[in-house]
Amino acid sequence: MLAVIRIRGNAKVPKKVEDTLQLIGLKKVYNCTILPESPTYKGMLQKAKGEITWGEIEEETLKKLLEKKNLPTKEVIEALGKEERIEEIKTIKLHPPKGGFKRSKKRHYKQKGELGYRGKEINQLIEKMM
Repeated sequence: MLAVIRIRGNAKVPKKVEDTLQLIGLKKVYNCTILPESPTYKGMLQKAKGEITWGEIEEETLKKLLEKKNLPTKEVIEALGKEERIEEIKTIKLHPPKGGFKRSKKRHYKQKGELGYRGKEINQLIEKMM
Protein backbone atom coordinates (compact mmCIF):
# COMPACT_ATOMS: atom_id res chain seq x y z
CA MET A 1 0.00 0.00 0.00
CA LEU A 2 1.21 3.47 -0.85
CA ALA A 3 0.47 6.66 1.07
CA VAL A 4 0.47 9.75 -1.14
CA ILE A 5 0.53 13.32 0.23
CA ARG A 6 0.20 16.52 -1.76
CA ILE A 7 2.95 18.95 -0.73
CA ARG A 8 2.63 21.83 -3.18
CA GLY A 9 -0.34 24.03 -4.09
CA ASN A 10 -2.23 24.82 -7.29
CA ALA A 11 -0.13 27.68 -8.65
CA LYS A 12 1.54 27.00 -12.00
CA VAL A 13 0.61 23.32 -12.10
CA PRO A 14 0.32 21.98 -15.67
CA LYS A 15 -3.19 20.89 -16.67
CA LYS A 16 -2.18 17.24 -17.18
CA VAL A 17 -0.60 17.05 -13.73
CA GLU A 18 -3.62 18.74 -12.10
CA ASP A 19 -5.94 16.24 -13.83
CA THR A 20 -3.81 13.37 -12.53
CA LEU A 21 -3.95 14.77 -9.00
CA GLN A 22 -7.74 15.07 -9.28
CA LEU A 23 -8.00 11.41 -10.33
CA ILE A 24 -5.88 10.32 -7.37
CA GLY A 25 -8.05 12.46 -5.07
CA LEU A 26 -5.48 15.09 -4.06
CA LYS A 27 -7.25 18.38 -4.69
CA LYS A 28 -5.70 20.42 -1.87
CA VAL A 29 -2.38 20.78 -0.10
CA TYR A 30 -1.75 18.30 2.77
CA ASN A 31 -4.40 15.88 1.54
CA CYS A 32 -3.42 12.23 1.77
CA THR A 33 -4.73 9.13 0.01
CA ILE A 34 -3.94 5.43 0.22
CA LEU A 35 -3.41 3.55 -3.03
CA PRO A 36 -2.65 -0.07 -3.89
CA GLU A 37 0.71 -0.72 -5.53
CA SER A 38 -0.19 -1.17 -9.18
CA PRO A 39 1.58 -0.13 -12.38
CA THR A 40 -1.27 2.25 -13.25
CA TYR A 41 -1.03 4.18 -9.99
CA LYS A 42 2.78 4.16 -10.05
CA GLY A 43 2.66 5.79 -13.50
CA MET A 44 0.29 8.44 -12.20
CA LEU A 45 2.59 9.12 -9.25
CA GLN A 46 5.57 9.53 -11.55
CA LYS A 47 3.60 12.04 -13.63
CA ALA A 48 2.78 14.16 -10.56
CA LYS A 49 6.07 13.69 -8.68
CA GLY A 50 6.77 17.44 -8.68
CA GLU A 51 3.73 18.11 -6.46
CA ILE A 52 3.51 15.07 -4.15
CA THR A 53 5.47 12.72 -1.94
CA TRP A 54 4.74 9.02 -1.46
CA GLY A 55 6.01 5.79 0.02
CA GLU A 56 5.02 2.45 1.52
CA ILE A 57 2.80 2.93 4.55
CA GLU A 58 3.10 0.48 7.43
CA GLU A 59 -0.06 -1.16 8.75
CA GLU A 60 0.46 0.32 12.22
CA THR A 61 0.69 3.88 10.84
CA LEU A 62 -2.38 3.27 8.66
CA LYS A 63 -4.40 2.09 11.68
CA LYS A 64 -3.39 5.19 13.68
CA LEU A 65 -4.31 7.46 10.77
CA LEU A 66 -7.71 5.86 10.22
CA GLU A 67 -8.54 5.85 13.94
CA LYS A 68 -7.55 9.50 14.30
CA LYS A 69 -9.81 10.43 11.38
CA ASN A 70 -12.69 8.19 12.58
CA LEU A 71 -12.67 5.94 9.52
CA PRO A 72 -13.45 2.18 9.53
CA THR A 73 -10.11 0.46 10.11
CA LYS A 74 -10.68 -3.26 9.62
CA GLU A 75 -12.72 -3.12 6.41
CA VAL A 76 -10.31 -0.66 4.82
CA ILE A 77 -7.21 -2.73 5.55
CA GLU A 78 -8.88 -5.89 4.27
CA ALA A 79 -9.96 -4.19 1.03
CA LEU A 80 -6.54 -2.67 0.48
CA GLY A 81 -5.00 -6.10 0.97
CA LYS A 82 -7.11 -7.21 -2.01
CA GLU A 83 -5.63 -4.36 -4.10
CA GLU A 84 -8.90 -2.42 -4.18
CA ARG A 85 -9.31 1.34 -4.07
CA ILE A 86 -11.54 2.46 -1.20
CA GLU A 87 -13.75 5.46 -1.80
CA GLU A 88 -14.26 6.16 1.93
CA ILE A 89 -10.60 7.09 2.25
CA LYS A 90 -10.32 8.87 -1.06
CA THR A 91 -8.99 11.90 0.79
CA ILE A 92 -7.69 12.24 4.33
CA LYS A 93 -6.99 15.78 5.47
CA LEU A 94 -3.74 16.25 7.38
CA HIS A 95 -2.14 19.17 9.19
CA PRO A 96 1.15 20.77 8.15
CA PRO A 97 4.00 18.82 9.76
CA LYS A 98 4.83 19.72 13.36
CA GLY A 99 8.10 21.63 13.31
CA GLY A 100 7.71 22.35 9.60
CA PHE A 101 9.54 20.78 6.72
CA LYS A 102 13.27 20.34 7.29
CA ARG A 103 14.04 20.30 3.57
CA SER A 104 13.09 22.24 0.44
CA LYS A 105 9.55 21.81 -0.92
CA LYS A 106 10.93 22.45 -4.41
CA ARG A 107 13.42 19.58 -4.61
CA HIS A 108 13.05 15.84 -4.81
CA TYR A 109 13.71 13.66 -1.79
CA LYS A 110 16.97 12.26 -3.16
CA GLN A 111 18.20 15.83 -3.73
CA LYS A 112 17.61 16.87 -0.11
CA GLY A 113 14.03 17.94 -0.72
CA GLU A 114 10.51 16.81 0.21
CA LEU A 115 8.99 15.75 -3.13
CA GLY A 116 8.83 12.37 -4.83
CA TYR A 117 9.34 8.84 -3.59
CA ARG A 118 10.60 8.47 -0.02
CA GLY A 119 9.97 4.79 0.78
CA LYS A 120 9.30 3.81 4.40
CA GLU A 121 10.14 7.32 5.62
CA ILE A 122 6.63 8.43 4.60
CA ASN A 123 5.51 6.95 7.95
CA GLN A 124 7.57 9.52 9.88
CA LEU A 125 6.05 12.35 7.85
CA ILE A 126 2.51 11.08 8.44
CA GLU A 127 3.19 10.86 12.18
CA LYS A 128 4.28 14.51 12.16
CA MET A 129 1.18 15.54 10.20
CA MET A 130 -1.51 13.77 12.31
